[in-house]
Parts: sequence; structure tokens; C-alpha cells
Amino acid sequence: KPNPSFISDTPLYGREKEAEQLKAQLETVRQEHNLVTLINGDPGIGKTFFIEKTLIDIMDKQDIFLRGKCDQVEIRPYGVFIHIFENMIKFIEHDQDRSANWKKILTTGLYPTASVLTDFMPAFEKLLGTQKQESLILDAENESARFLNTMLKLFKCFTKDNTLILFLDDFQWIDGASIKIIKSLLTYIPNHLFILGAFRDKEIKKNRSFSEWLDALNHANDSFVYHINLTPFSEHDVYTQVQYLFNQMPIIGLQKDAIKKQVEQLLPCTNQDITALSDILFEKTEGNPFYVKQLLNFYMDQQLVYMDTNQHKWVWEHDKIKTLISDDLANILTQQMGDLPQKTQEALQVAAIIGNSFDTILLSIIFDKNEGSLIKQWLWYALSKGLIIELEQDDKSTKYKFLHDKVQQACLNQHDEKKNRLYAKIAKKLFNNNRDTHDLSILGVMVSTMNKSLNMLTEKEKENLVLLNKRYADLLLKNMAYEPAYI
Repeated sequence: KPNPSFISDTPLYGREKEAEQLKAQLETVRQEHNLVTLINGDPGIGKTFFIEKTLIDIMDKQDIFLRGKCDQVEIRPYGVFIHIFENMIKFIEHDQDRSANWKKILTTGLYPTASVLTDFMPAFEKLLGTQKQESLILDAENESARFLNTMLKLFKCFTKDNTLILFLDDFQWIDGASIKIIKSLLTYIPNHLFILGAFRDKEIKKNRSFSEWLDALNHANDSFVYHINLTPFSEHDVYTQVQYLFNQMPIIGLQKDAIKKQVEQLLPCTNQDITALSDILFEKTEGNPFYVKQLLNFYMDQQLVYMDTNQHKWVWEHDKIKTLISDDLANILTQQMGDLPQKTQEALQVAAIIGNSFDTILLSIIFDKNEGSLIKQWLWYALSKGLIIELEQDDKSTKYKFLHDKVQQACLNQHDEKKNRLYAKIAKKLFNNNRDTHDLSILGVMVSTMNKSLNMLTEKEKENLVLLNKRYADLLLKNMAYEPAYI
């Protein structure tokens, strides 16, 4: 299931009809045949929250949920599947009752080409062990066929006795190589496969591969492809959201008895007047739930909405809020970034270049810190502001993700010269620590950042970059990603 600790407790109001549709579609996949459901909506409309909140209530023990996110900043070959495979490995490692059985299923199901998978993503050695390299040398066509066949065998291991739900977030930024895998999955896996894609209709023309595939899907059998369109909240839904948010706000500076009294009185005290504030928020946000929450937090930071400790109720500066002109989402996020400590801002800027998710190990390498604890201190300020979310941690590392793509974009809004210096810094640090890597994910970040900072590299570093590009292209060709390999 989606991890409940990463999902807000906010009720799923305003989406009841769509939730019933998704429930019926999952049942169709369980009982009949594969489905593709495409969830469309503007940024911040709540597509990811809708999918995960709905699924967590309707999935059973035979359902497996794996999520991958396409990256807006850098569309890398197989990027979404690298995320899916990372979650697949975690799922098996954390499934203590069946972990050994899963490893046996994979070892048997992938024979004799398991080395193709461990070559593509070395982390699979945690499940499959070190694989013997095949001595057989194939031409490009047969090499690609073997790669694709191995991918299909991997996913068949999960659909034989289970319903596999693949959630592809920010689908509009998917790369062409990943689309080829999805097409093959839908063709060759007979049943128990449910592909959910959340995308933004207004941005699909920026990605030709996705646009063409979406057109093909729209002309497919109606029983195979479904569309769910998430529209902005109604005025009533915004009112309900604001009412809920007020009811969940932490009360700072009140004694226990006062808190108890405030909690008891909050809802009846605010019901009468909250409509005026929710009307303003609806007008400014056009019903976008992410923007509503960010705007309300912004007003609290500016002391335009605050707790009156004498009256034990929330109050707001109606006239000031109504006339405020600097409260569009971009300005709010930029100001929030500017209020963070300098080291936190620098860490977030580097993290935004790496991708939507990032960990303290990679940041420690880039900032020359031996331990991730200092990086965690820097990131705590962003975590406390709700700009990033902690995904998981172990003895070696902590992994985070940005709250939303708009937050990641705000971290990248800097002058080109400064951005180029960051690219160069990231490239050089990663190269010094991973110069011999064949890991497609790490190599992709290295090549991308070095290519973008070409004018800041020494002649020797440029020579190394030529070799890295060659190594990266060879790996892409081997794994069927022809277009980016030749680019």
C-alpha cells in the first residue's frame, strides 16, 4: 500500500465520485483484465493525494502498489522505472513474512538473464546476489530484445498471484525509453496490471513521446483506458478545507486548559465568520487545494491570520488579506525559501538539481561532509516548514522529497551563472567519488550536470566528460534507450 505516514490525514472531500470510479476500476483489474487510468488536473489540484488516499482504503493484501515519479527538471532514460525498482526492492526487503519467498520467485523467474537486471541497476544484487557476467556477445538488436524480455519477466513475477498497481506520477514528463517498456507490459502481461498515470493536460505538448502515445491510447478500446479529470474545488469544498485546516492548527503559547477550551470552542467560534475568509481564498486560488494550504500558511507567517489568546479563537485581517497583491504561489514559495538559513537554501538548490527525491549521502559528497547529520540539520528548517518530506532513514542515510514540483522549481529560480556554478560543483564532486560507476542513475546525473557546466570545466575534465558520455551512451543503447543515446 502507499505508506500511510507520507499521506496527509486531510479527508478526501470533493472527490467522492472519482474515488468510486477508481475503486470500480481496481476491481475490474482484479477480476477481468488490465486497465490504464489517466488522472488529469492542474498543478496542485491533488492528483497524487487523491490516488494514494483512495487506494490506501481499498487495497487488500493481494494488491501491490509501486510508485515512480517522472522528473520535471531532467527527463532521464528509464527515470520513472528506476524509482519503481527502488520501491520494489524496499517492498521485498520490508515484507518480512515473504521476503525469502519473493527472492526465490525472482531468482527462478529471471533465470538465466538476471545479470541484465543487476547490470542495469546494481541495487538488485540485494535480492539476487552477485550475478555472473554473461560471456555471450550479442548485436544491438538481440541485446535490446534480451533487456526487454528480462523486464517483462520481472513484472510477470509480480502479476502471477497479485494485482500490481503501477502509479506513474507526473506522467507528462516520461521519457521515450520508459514508454516502450509500458507498451510492452500492456501487450505481453495478460492480466492483474493496473497502470495509473497522473498528468497535466496543459503540458503534454512539451513531451512529444508522451503526446503521441497519449493520442494512441485515446483511440484504443474504451474498456481498456479510463480518464478521470480532477477539477478545482467548489466554494463549498474550499470552505470545508479551510475549516479542517483551522481545526488542525497547532496552538502555540497556550496552557493546557486554554488549549482544551480552544479546541472545544474553535469550530463553533469560526463557523460564523470563516465563510468570508474561504471566499477570499477561493477567489485568489481558483479552488486549487495546494495553493489554498500554502496561502493560509503564508497569511499565518505574516500574522494576517493568528490565534487571539484572549478570545480563544482564530482571527484574520480581512481588509489586508483582501488587498494583498504579493500572494501568488510563486512569490509565496520564493519568500519561504528566502527566509530559510543560507546553508538550507544551498542544500535545497543542489537537491533540486539532483531531482524530486534526494538523500543525505549524495548531499554529503557534494558538500564535503563526512556525515549526513549536519546535512540533516540544514534540511530540518525546510522540513519544519513543510517544504520537503522525509521518506525514510536508516543508519547511513535519510531520504527526502520535495513537497511539490512547484517547491522544487522555486529552488531552481536563480541566476544562470549561479546555476552553472552549482552544476559544475555537483558534477566534479560526483565524478571524484563515482568515476568508474556503471550505475545508470548516478551516471545520468553526472553526465547531465557536467554537460551543462561545460564552460566551467578544465581541459582534463572535458576529456573525462567525453569518456563518460561514451560510457553512458553505450549503457543506453544496451538497454534500448536509442534516442537519448544518439543525442
